[in-house]
Amino acid sequence: MKNVCCIVLLLCCCNIFISCISMKNNKNDLEIINEKCWLIDFEVIDDKVLFKCIITIKNNTGNNIKYKINAISKEDVATGLLKNEILEGFKEDLMNNIFNISANEIIEYEKIVFIGDFAGNILKRDRNIPDKINIIILERI
Repeated sequence: MKNVCCIVLLLCCCNIFISCISMKNNKNDLEIINEKCWLIDFEVIDDKVLFKCIITIKNNTGNNIKYKINAISKEDVATGLLKNEILEGFKEDLMNNIFNISANEIIEYEKIVFIGDFAGNILKRDRNIPDKINIIILERI
């Protein structure tokens, strides 16, 4: 019985270790190339702030990937431009928030619009893209 428990424990540890390695690799599947990203402009429409950005994304895998993108902008909350720091990313036409990238592709200069809730103060202290951009992988094809 003691041997069975040791084997089960060892298998569980191996499974956790492999899962951690897989998660680490998944995190780098899609990469933002910061040197090729910038803010084009921002505007307030009704109760929304639209940050028009150029983003370059690299797919480091041999798979086509479907993904969403969002951003965090703490600075713009501090200045009173945004109500909360989370921004949702959309394609330029604002009709779709699902993006696709082919295996091993680099999409240079993709126009992405990040949208957040307007807090009342039309002030942006810099021309930087949001503090942090997050990619949420939906599907590997």
